[in-house]
Amino acid sequence: MVEKYRCPVCHHDIEGDLVVFLDHTKMEMENILKNKYPDWDKEKGLCPKCKDDFESWYDNLKK
Repeated sequence: MVEKYRCPVCHHDIEGDLVVFLDHTKMEMENILKNKYPDWDKEKGLCPKCKDDFESWYDNLKK
């Protein structure tokens, strides 16, 4: 039986294991960044503080 997870950000149901869920969440956060900051370019990245904040939030999801 495949477990389902509900994304805490977009509230979509995700089928699969937790790795899929975390990858989805990271993609959703990138979408939120792009929507909130339209000039943000994923290829150019973020400043060190924003990168640390984003990764810290993402890492806390894995705990």
